Amino acid sequence: SCFAAAAGVFLAGRIVSGDPNVGLLFELDTVTAVALGGTQLSGGIGSLHGTVIGALVMALLANGMNLANVSPFVQTAIKGGILLAVVGLQSRKKMGL
Repeated sequence: SCFAAAAGVFLAGRIVSGDPNVGLLFELDTVTAVALGGTQLSGGIGSLHGTVIGALVMALLANGMNLANVSPFVQTAIKGGILLAVVGLQSRKKMGL
């Protein structure tokens, strides 16, 4: 809760205003980064190193799409597709396929 409050203060300082909708879809990036890092969303133990690598991959992806002027709607679809692909691969691995 303390970290969430600190993140809210930093974000409000960055955009120089307060808006309840400013953090929409940040959770998609977070969950995708954690899944890319190797933590199974169905319950599992992840590693700090894997999560950091997943976050770096997501940051590089977002930066590249912003530099390429990709529409925010398409960016969200791509991130969602990556999350679906990672969860699908983890499910197949868990089932032994």
